[in-house]
Formats: sequence, C-alpha cells, structure tokens
Amino acid sequence: GNITANNYCRNPWLDYEDIVWCITEDSVGDCDVPMCDPRTCGMPSCGNPNLSNSSCLSFLQAEECCQDNDSSCKCALLKDACRISLENNSEDFCDDAILACYGDIYEQNHICNMYEQICTEHPGQLTCDAAARKCCNHSYFTAREQEQCKCDFYTYTSKNMEIRTNLMEENCNAATVASSTPVKVSLTPIKDQLKYFYNHTGGDNWSNNSGWMNDTLHYCKWYGLACNDNRDITGINLRNNSLAGHFNFIDLDFPWLTTLDLAENKLSGIVSIGFAMFLRRLEYIDISENGLSGCADLTFSSSMLHANFSNNNFTCASFKRYNPAYKTLRVLDLSHNAIGQDSSKIFDNFPPNLEELILSDNNIRGTIPEPFPSLEYLTRLDISNNSINGQLPDFSRSTPRIRELNLSNQKQTENGGLTGTISPDFSRLGDLLVLNLAVNKLTGFPSDLGTLLKLKTLDLSSNLISHSIPSELGNLAALEILNLSNNALIGLIPESFANFVDEDYNYTSIFLGGNLNLLDPAPLVLCFLPGFDFAEDKKKCPTERSTLRYFYDSAKGQEWTNSELWLNPHQNHCDWHGIECASGNIIGINLANNGLSGTLSKSIGDLHMLE
Repeated sequence: GNITANNYCRNPWLDYEDIVWCITEDSVGDCDVPMCDPRTCGMPSCGNPNLSNSSCLSFLQAEECCQDNDSSCKCALLKDACRISLENNSEDFCDDAILACYGDIYEQNHICNMYEQICTEHPGQLTCDAAARKCCNHSYFTAREQEQCKCDFYTYTSKNMEIRTNLMEENCNAATVASSTPVKVSLTPIKDQLKYFYNHTGGDNWSNNSGWMNDTLHYCKWYGLACNDNRDITGINLRNNSLAGHFNFIDLDFPWLTTLDLAENKLSGIVSIGFAMFLRRLEYIDISENGLSGCADLTFSSSMLHANFSNNNFTCASFKRYNPAYKTLRVLDLSHNAIGQDSSKIFDNFPPNLEELILSDNNIRGTIPEPFPSLEYLTRLDISNNSINGQLPDFSRSTPRIRELNLSNQKQTENGGLTGTISPDFSRLGDLLVLNLAVNKLTGFPSDLGTLLKLKTLDLSSNLISHSIPSELGNLAALEILNLSNNALIGLIPESFANFVDEDYNYTSIFLGGNLNLLDPAPLVLCFLPGFDFAEDKKKCPTERSTLRYFYDSAKGQEWTNSELWLNPHQNHCDWHGIECASGNIIGINLANNGLSGTLSKSIGDLHMLE
C-alpha cells in the first residue's frame, strides 16, 4: 500500500492534519476518521448523483456543492452519505446529516425522524435495524417501553416493506402484547394509578373531586370516570377542573381507555415521547389549553382518531410512520403553540388519512413542499398565522377533497408571506367552501376561481394583487363573504357583482376598501347592500345617485318613454336622461312628457341643490 498525508477522501477535514494510512488493496487500515476506500476519491460533479458504495462522495458533494446557508442541499446529500454508511454497517456522517437537516443532533425526535425516513425510503435490514435502535433505545424509555416501540416498528417494516425478522416476535412477546390484538394488561393496580394521578395534579384543589380517594366507593363512580360493564375505565373527562402541576402521562396504563379529556386545566411540564404508548384502545385525546411543552409526540395506538394538543407550549411536532396511529388518525389540532419547525420538515411524515389538520398560530417557517404530501381525505387545512414563504403548491393533486383552506397571515416575520400568483389549478377544488389567503404577498389570482360554485368565503385581502377584478367572480352564487380589500386592484368593480343579491334579498358581504386605483362609481345595486364596504363612500356610491334610484322605482321608471342610461351600473348619474348637474350636483330634473306614473318619492327632497 501507499502512505498518504492528509488524504482528502479519508480525511475531508484538512485542518485536522491527520496522517492517514490508506491501503489501496482490499482492506483499510485503522484510523480515527470515516472509513472510505481511497480508490473512490474521484468526486462526481455537482448535481450528479453518487452511484458509488462510498459515503464519502456524498459527504464531499455536500461540502463542495452546497451554499453555506443551503441546509436542504446539505441535508439531502449528508442523509445519503449516512444511508450508504448504514448499508455498510456503520454510522459515518449520520450526526452531520441530523445537524444539517434539523439543526440539533441531540433532540430524540429529530434523530428518529431521519433514521426512520432512511429506512422507509431505502428499506433494508441494516437501515431499518438502525432506525429501530435510534427510535426506541433512548434513555427515558423503560425496557418495557423499548420493547413495545420495537414491536410497533418491526410490525410496520414487516407489513409494509416485507422485511422479515425474528425481532418483531421477540419484542412483541417481551412486551407481552399479542401482535394481532395488542392490548396490555396493566402492571399497576388501577386504583393505585388513579391515586397517583390525583396526587400529582393537585386533586385536593380540583373544582370537582367527588368520590376520589374514597376507598369504600368503586372508582367507576368517581367524578369524571366512565367504565364498561366489566368495570374497566373507558373514559376520563376532567375538562376545566383546575388540574395543576406536572404529570407524566406515560404513567397512565388503562388498556380499555377510549377517551381522555384533560383540556382547559393548568397542567405543565414536558410531555414524554410515547406517553400514550400503552393506551392501546385510545380513540380521542384532548389536552388543549394547558401549559404543556416539549415535542408534540403522536405515538398512539391503532385506535386513535382525534387528537387536540392546541393552546400549549409545544415547540415541535413528531409523526412516526411505524406508529400504529399513522393510518388511523383523522383529526389533529396543534394550533396556538410555539412550533418553530421548517414546513418542509413538519410535513415529512403527516398521517395520510387525516381529514382535519390545524396548525394555525405557531412559528412554522420555510416554504410549503411541492408537491404537497398526498392527503386524499383532507377536508380542512388551517396553517394561518405562521411565517411560511414561497409559492403555493398545487393542492388540487394532493388534497382533492379539501373544503376549507386557510393559509392567511404568513407575514409574522419579515421573510414571511406567500408569493407569486394563485394557480388556475385551484379551480379543480370543486368542494372548496372557504379559501383564505389574506395577509400575504400574492400578486394575482385567475378568473378560474369563478368556477368554484360551492365557495362561501373568498378572502384575498392585504396582498399585492394589482390587476382588475375578474367578472367571473360574479358567478359564485353561494358566496357569502368576498374580501379583496387592501390590495392594488385597478379598473371597474364588475357589473356581475349584481348577482350577489338574490330575489329574497340575501346578499354577499363585499370588502374592497384600500384599493386606491379602483374606478368610480361602484355598480349601483351594490350601494344598497348593507354588506358592501363602499356603501357610504361618496365617490363609489354618490348619495344623489341613490336618491335617483328611489325616484326611478317609485315613478315606475321601467315604463318611461326614455330612460336612457338610468341605473347604468357605472355611468355617472349626471349623464342620465333628463338630469342636469353643476359641479357634480343635481340642479335640475326634466322628465316632462316621459310616461311617469306611480308616486313621487320623498327622497327627492334630499337633492338640496335642485333649482
């Protein structure tokens, strides 16, 4: 072999100044830097994939080809370097990948997420064994919790990746959980658990603690508890009951529990990963409006349908593909927290069968991934009041059933705010009822939005839209709220907006204020709508023009001999037949011999300049 100083393939960090033995035959000598075959030192050019078995090449590409602040570029290449190392039974560069992808190599959720992604994207015994270790072998899991975690993990890889291993059976048996019906018999007596729960949540100070700690009364009769016929606890509802203090939820071990509602209390502290691991029949959990913190870990059983973690202090959210609830969860509310993840990371592993996803009022940043994850059954998506930037993805392909889409108010930081134009593809969202993209930096929207015939709310206010208003919006017969205020719209307000008033005088609320370049006047019929924000504007809705409208109706104007230009939506009323103006004020009305009938409207007295 050859002795080479500072070999860049074996030792990419030149400032280490290590002298490395690189043997160019079939083996590699001992050294304290990542193990790479020096025969593969030729790095692929930037932009080309690394087809070698050496993880060094992906590492070198990340170092040489990515800009210093381009974490997504480094993340992809270093994750690939980690993957190649794992496939060679090593973990070189994996910490570098976690740091590039998540900015923190010590957060357990980040570590698990990356290794699980590698296992999912490149399934194999070595990659998935490494993921199982990283996700389940952490210090704050007991032996039983580690075994249950691995049972779930290997059940997932066996069913979805056909990776056969005796580790699934070993861990499932060790956790005393049957793989077909994973319900655990509690290891701690139920009453002891309840007393522990009571003492650690300030039970003596609860608003209602009727029956609790009464040894002569069966716990099924204690306030807030529900039981089945076998006296198994199936429900805990202590909402708004003055619970306080830090409670470790993982101590709850009720195998028949289906509902857990501890919302609107004063619980605090970090919620442990896998805290609901042994609540194997839990379907509904609501711990909203407390002071809980940490990472919102959604490691639930295969029964979970509804989870509400809103109004707490969670800083991140974690989803695991191997978790049994990954395909069962339907409703998830993480709003009003302090989640500060990049949107590309938070959408990595979203449960695919969600129907409602609420992430509003957090600190989520970055661009929404394109393509957006496939959420075929999603009907409500609310990510309002965050700091997302970039362009809108094509939701029509990934969320075809969406009914409510709220991405408003993304300008929480200087770099926040959606940009570009709304794609015509939005017109394919035929079930859409609410589209709220207010308070962003959008510059345009297509006339195709006028085909969304079920739409009830369209809010594009406070953007940078600078074109005319498409007349096709007047086709939105179901529309109840149209808000285009505070943009830079130009031209006339469409005459088609008269369609927003039906024969029963049901009307759409229309907001167009703050568009300084819209031409005067507004269509006359809109000026009589209580929900039109320009109704009191003297330029858009001149008072004298409205008075003439009353006069026309009472004098049966539709029967007049000559009613040229009367009630014309945009024509200045001074140009109407028989009207004489001076300085914009009506000074004369001459409709003699013109077939007038009916009554003379009292409103004519409002024409104060009439001579």
